[in-house]
Amino acid sequence: MSQEVNKGTLVIKAVLRKDFLQLWPIVALAAALLFLRNMLFPLLTAPMSGLRTAVEIANGLACCTLLVAVIQQDALTGVRHDWLTRPIARGRLFAAKAIFIVVAITVPADLSLVVGSLLSGHSLIEALVEGTEFSLNWIGPLLILAALATLSDTLLKAAGTVLAVTTFAAFAVPITMRLGPDNELIYGWGIGWITESIHFLVLLAASAAILWIQYSQRDMRRSIAIAVIATVLAVCGPLLLTQRQVFGVQKLFSSAAEEQKIVTKLAPGCFPLAGPDEPPIWIPGLSDYVGPNPLGFTTTLEVKVPQGSHVIVGASRLSYVDADGRELTTLKPVLARAPVRAPGSSTNTDHWLLPRATYEKLVAERANARLMYSASLLEPALSADIAADGSRRYIEGLGFCGARVRTTEPGAGRTVNVDCLKHGAQPALIAVAVKGEADNGHNETAVSFRPWWLELLTVQRWHQEIWSKQPSTVPTVIVTAFEARAHVDRTFTVPGVLGGEQCTR
Repeated sequence: MSQEVNKGTLVIKAVLRKDFLQLWPIVALAAALLFLRNMLFPLLTAPMSGLRTAVEIANGLACCTLLVAVIQQDALTGVRHDWLTRPIARGRLFAAKAIFIVVAITVPADLSLVVGSLLSGHSLIEALVEGTEFSLNWIGPLLILAALATLSDTLLKAAGTVLAVTTFAAFAVPITMRLGPDNELIYGWGIGWITESIHFLVLLAASAAILWIQYSQRDMRRSIAIAVIATVLAVCGPLLLTQRQVFGVQKLFSSAAEEQKIVTKLAPGCFPLAGPDEPPIWIPGLSDYVGPNPLGFTTTLEVKVPQGSHVIVGASRLSYVDADGRELTTLKPVLARAPVRAPGSSTNTDHWLLPRATYEKLVAERANARLMYSASLLEPALSADIAADGSRRYIEGLGFCGARVRTTEPGAGRTVNVDCLKHGAQPALIAVAVKGEADNGHNETAVSFRPWWLELLTVQRWHQEIWSKQPSTVPTVIVTAFEARAHVDRTFTVPGVLGGEQCTR
């Protein structure tokens, strides 16, 4: 057994030595660009965005070229079949390629991040945490690219494969996003992680299958079939998912006790009708899609949550049902309303447009209106004061944080930049405000309800800029982290078509 292990180690070392001897110029170039990128980026300002873009493109091309080149050093496809007689076990060859990628790409990337962080004035501990960002966050993309590399035997063919996939996605994604039933709702307001995870897992599983097939069986047809199916599924995913499906998954992470904190009430009375100069009637050409003389009206949902909490009111849906509860027709809001995130209580109004013929039919069938809303509750988990003096410190739950004045307007105020670097579970939302300036508004990060167990290997830095009216003194920034507590669907059934049996037009 020990002899077999030693033999395997020698084989892996031999393959590694061969690859490094043949690819050392690309290895050196990729490492140099990685260090250049991560050392320069903290020093580059907005006017130098062109240089940032150029360095980013060069860095990406060098790393991709190196990864494809090392895979193709021992081609798994093509007219050469020397692998049939070469005395190298498939597992050892794969191990050698994996070690090469780690040593030649991930290690320089992580080291360059550490150096760049130190040059930015961060502590050694913070720099070491930031140094793991590439390894932890890019394992999946590197695996996907490696799988694509095994489907060709030259850099030109690999570039053609990537170009073909990119072109297909560039044309298909806008179409599927437009035709998908709820794409404006399932890719935002916190639940986007579900759709992103589904697509990523499809690509990751397909990549793992391709690598296993290529290194174990060299079955090109099966590998290409898997790649095509995975690409089509990922690109066409928006056609298959609905908001109710995705939010149904999100509700699995909700607490029944916390759900009671979300108090919802539909505004009483008939649904207000829109006049000829009010939305949605005034939108040019809109009535052409629903026939002449359509009915425009609004509905309003009132939401109350505990003081200090935030509520997000997402999807809204209006259905008409008969006396037996059978759905007759369904409407979506005419004016695309982005999910509303508000502190404390919230009032949310939706605009609807009902074709006149459909309205008369619903009245004849004595239909009732059924309104459905999705809402999420966020509560503050912790709050910390950070002086904008350039110093940094570790704050439990937020990570390594600091703030500093970026720009100054004489006699008017200053722009303050705030950032935190955290490893592991991330807050669902972070709000930033200047202490003592309640009327100065506040900035917030994008909300994400990603569960903590999906973020155990995450390293993330967030940045926010906020305006301070203080012209000379050092401002203090209040950073508040929010956590998701509840996700609910609320349904209201009201008699009649327009909010009551007596409400007709």
